[in-house]
Amino acid sequence: MSILPLALSACTALGFGCAIEPNRIPNRSDDDALLGPFDGRFQVPGVERSFLIHLPPPRDDGAALPLVIALHGGGGNATSAFTLACPNGDTSDDRCLSKLADREGFVVVAPEGTPARVLSNHRTWNAGGGDSEHRCVSGRACADNVDDVAFFDALLAEVQRGVKIDARRIFVTGMSNGAAMAHRLACERSKVVAAIGPVGGGNQVQTVQGCTPERAVPVLAIHGTQDPCWHFGAKDPMGKCEARLGSLPHFSIEQTLESWRVRNGCNAVASETEVKDQDGNDDDDGLRSVRVSFGGCRGGADVELVRVEGGGHSWPLGNPYLGEGIIGKTTTDFSANELLWSFFAAHPLP
Repeated sequence: MSILPLALSACTALGFGCAIEPNRIPNRSDDDALLGPFDGRFQVPGVERSFLIHLPPPRDDGAALPLVIALHGGGGNATSAFTLACPNGDTSDDRCLSKLADREGFVVVAPEGTPARVLSNHRTWNAGGGDSEHRCVSGRACADNVDDVAFFDALLAEVQRGVKIDARRIFVTGMSNGAAMAHRLACERSKVVAAIGPVGGGNQVQTVQGCTPERAVPVLAIHGTQDPCWHFGAKDPMGKCEARLGSLPHFSIEQTLESWRVRNGCNAVASETEVKDQDGNDDDDGLRSVRVSFGGCRGGADVELVRVEGGGHSWPLGNPYLGEGIIGKTTTDFSANELLWSFFAAHPLP
């Protein structure tokens, strides 16, 4: 199915009036009702918001569908959230997240963050943080203290009004700033978000606002050890890309995973297994990936990390959106899409 641009119409849910009347997802009896073009705008004071949705082929049994919310990185947008999850950005490739959604029967929604004041298609999320030790990641969303958690609530309400969503299977993934936002949603909407799959970003919100979920949330993180935009180890220096974003450090991936391990009551000692090339063809990208799993977590809320040794700030088997000299290497040994969906499918809400 095609990706359709849609507008969020729940302005009142955020306590703001709509400057214009946007189009809405229609009430419908089957998925074909969303085959027409929909366009509109969701508006808060001075900020315009929208989202893209991808629906799998209709099901004969009319069963509720799982939902994956894909959050773009800082400076990205809804379109880039879809192209990022395609090999070399090729949206016709069968290994794209949208193609996987068609095969497995889940909905993908890519919302848009707050636009920059000058470059309106460069958008960010208020992922939290902002004290003397850890910056808020990133841009205008933080500067204006945009309530992106309330935006998530309104977005979800609108999607559920038009699409039959399985409330036990709502998952969030994201890249970089979007990954940090996924962590924030796990902290603050744990009874709604079944599991998260952050790629290239840590739990910035806990550094200031704290992270006290009402239930243990399963987490599968993916991160490169040579990520120049979000350092991997607690003692690692900031990379060149990260340092250009400001003088304050991000909350490292090691710190992030350890905090989720403790929060979810997992064992202190992890098991490690190498992630083999999924298509059976070793293309020798020079990288090695290891899956780190903490067992014994409370309520089956597993905490795992795929450590891409030598990997950069990128989506495995995705689109290397900038040159290797800026974001580092992108592994093609495994698909982040496949790994994340497998984890999500195994971790619905209790």
